[in-house]
Formats: sequence, structure tokens, C-alpha cells
Amino acid sequence: VTEDTASALLAVQPRHITPRRVPAGGAMWRLRSLQAMSHTAPRMARALGINPVHVARIISGEVETVTPGLHRDICQLWEAWWDKKPRIRDQHEKSAAAKAMRRAARSKWPCPAGLDEDFLDEPGYKPRHPWKHATGTGIADDYPLGFRGEAA
Repeated sequence: VTEDTASALLAVQPRHITPRRVPAGGAMWRLRSLQAMSHTAPRMARALGINPVHVARIISGEVETVTPGLHRDICQLWEAWWDKKPRIRDQHEKSAAAKAMRRAARSKWPCPAGLDEDFLDEPGYKPRHPWKHATGTGIADDYPLGFRGEAA
């Protein structure tokens, strides 16, 4: 290694590096906690502008990493919906919301208030509090991030 190359390598700081992928654990827990508030995977996917299958795979823990952009979007969705329930317009939405909440309860996934934001994005994070029924403080906007197109 030449002196110039060594100097260039040593000059690189972590803040200069943009990772291509980030661990999906924080995204997974955020989406699981929204499911505990009765938000379904298809509803979250529409709000994120992505395919519902991808959201379901993140929730199930099948996905180990996500792009920084998707992680940011999931964080923003979580911030918008953490204390909100989904709008229920018909019997189908009512049934889907109840099914989402039952899955979260059965799996012991906490509502958003049960997550520790200081540690949520650390690899291996596990919530200390299990599922508890939450009523929310209002109704969530369907598209808090502005996505309204067809899910990818």
C-alpha cells in the first residue's frame, strides 16, 4: 500500500459511508407494533408504496436487511401511526384489522408504546413488554408519506 493510498483510507470516516443495506430488526418491530394497533400488511404497504408481500416478509422476520430509504420510510410511517388506529370503512376492513391485532396478540408483539426507541435499531433488540390492548388516540391518515401510486 502506498503512502497516498494509506492516507486516503485513513481519511474515510463512518459518517462518509452510506450503507447499501441496514439491519431490518428495527423496521420489523416497528411494523409488528403497527400490526398490534390493527394496521394490516397491505395497508402499511400502500402507505409505503411497496408490495404487500415485502411488508409481510419484513414482519415475519424473513428479511435480514432493508435499504436505508425503506428503513427511513418505515420510521416515518411509524411516527405518523404509532398512536393511531386504521380507518375502518367496511366489514372487510374490520375483519382484516381484527385479524392483524389477533396475530400480534398471539405473537406477543407490543404496541408502539411498548418499544424502546433508544435501542430499537440495535441488532438483536427484543422488546421487554408483550402485547397489550391499545385504543389509540385517533384515526391514522391513509397516506402519511404521500405515496398514492400502485404498490411496487
